[in-house]
Amino acid sequence: MKLSDALRSPKYQVVILAVLLVLYLLSPNDFFRVVFGILTAFTFLAMVALEMKSGVDQQGWKNEIKDTAVLIIVVLIFWFAIQFILNTSSPISAVVTCSMLPNLERGDFAIVQGAIPNAHEIELTKAELQQLFGKSTLTFNGTDTEVFGSAYSYCLGIGVGSPLCAAFVTNPESIKEIRGPLEFKYLKCNLDKKSKGGGNGGGVGSGGAIVQYEEPCVSEVVLIKSGKSFKPNYNNDVIVYQPAKYEYYSLSGDIIHRAYFKIKVSETGDLYFLSKGDNNPVLDIQVFDYYIGMGNEPISKQKLKGKLIAKVPLLGYYKLLLSGFFTEPPQCATQLEQK
Repeated sequence: MKLSDALRSPKYQVVILAVLLVLYLLSPNDFFRVVFGILTAFTFLAMVALEMKSGVDQQGWKNEIKDTAVLIIVVLIFWFAIQFILNTSSPISAVVTCSMLPNLERGDFAIVQGAIPNAHEIELTKAELQQLFGKSTLTFNGTDTEVFGSAYSYCLGIGVGSPLCAAFVTNPESIKEIRGPLEFKYLKCNLDKKSKGGGNGGGVGSGGAIVQYEEPCVSEVVLIKSGKSFKPNYNNDVIVYQPAKYEYYSLSGDIIHRAYFKIKVSETGDLYFLSKGDNNPVLDIQVFDYYIGMGNEPISKQKLKGKLIAKVPLLGYYKLLLSGFFTEPPQCATQLEQK
């Protein structure tokens, strides 16, 4: 059988794409991931092109254009129907990073329902909410320092080597971090890191020697005016949201993280959300990249696509590869665990 014939056969198409995905997942480094990622994307596009050429050869351009138009209409009807049924403009998504390990893997195909997620509920005034869009205040040895993002982002960015950051690394509990109505408390978490030469895909549990480190991470968030403390709750819903273009996380497309807070604005009843990746040391609004000057804001209801209701392993990789996400983020070799 010719390769062109195999690429047009549905049976062989499935086998070829599956084999290429396996080769991608087993790649030992980013060079081979890029090679097999590009090959997978090219093969998929080649299958579509050959299918169209076959249609033209058999029935001519006019009939092929007509059949293609009908197919597009059917797909659009199906897409709009799924949007209506699941009550969201983005009923499907793919997990791009490893920020939700071990509960979601890179390449998982996520099914999303447009609904208000379950999370810790707090009520803030407009003024208090606005403060969450601003800077954080770090207190160490009686001195206050205003920073973008958080102690974690500051020490990862421009504060390396300062006494504050030295204390943050060795004794994170000694740093007081406040942003408006919230205080973020830290402790040391275990960071399991897979050594080089281990297996690929699925995070640290997929093979290879594991080396354990310690890293500061948020252990709880306190609502200052009530004194109530809120710890990470892995029963909260996982949400999908679209950051604004000026936010740091917009570089990764739609974000799939767990809802931490559901915030009701007392004057208007508007809803906002704060979220955190299960495998991330801090909440999304605490992340700030000092090299490109971008951070994240609280999630308005308008940015919210919905909550995760189901996942299909591996299937999302095809969307990632067609979108050019070939390399595996370094975080896929690590897993954060609170002590």
